[in-house]
Amino acid sequence: NSRFFIYSGFGLGYSSYAGYSQFSGSLSPALGIRLNDRLAVGPGLSFAYNNYGFSNRSGAQIASISTKSVGVKVFAQYRVIDQFLIHAEFENTRAQLLAVDTNGFLTGGVVTKTIQTPLAGLGYRQQFSTRAAADILLLYNFQDNYNSIYSNPVIRFNFLFNIGK
Repeated sequence: NSRFFIYSGFGLGYSSYAGYSQFSGSLSPALGIRLNDRLAVGPGLSFAYNNYGFSNRSGAQIASISTKSVGVKVFAQYRVIDQFLIHAEFENTRAQLLAVDTNGFLTGGVVTKTIQTPLAGLGYRQQFSTRAAADILLLYNFQDNYNSIYSNPVIRFNFLFNIGK
């Protein structure tokens, strides 16, 4: 088994409700280092793009706002039994968020904030070959509030590719 691996996550999403729509895309590559046969750690990056659309009652789009967020993270994984693992990470993100007033209503603008996100949870790894695998993770965001960039639960799909010997 190789000591190093590329750990790449990606996400796509779309939702629509009552004249409000959201398209999301994200990429989060990381470099993993196996410390032993059960424990792996590593640094990573994260990038997220969101496009918010606002429509009137007849369905015509009246406004659109795009945001981008860039961050750095560290992660740790511990394989408990067979393909089941515990996953934890901490992400520091420079995030663009939709601006809201004191009553929680959208103002039509964007604000930029630095957000720290601690995540932890369980995962399952499906091994495809000696060099490739895929994970599904169910994580809890311990900082899930109005400044959060991830709502609970956080579900992730990641691909793992061993590099080197």
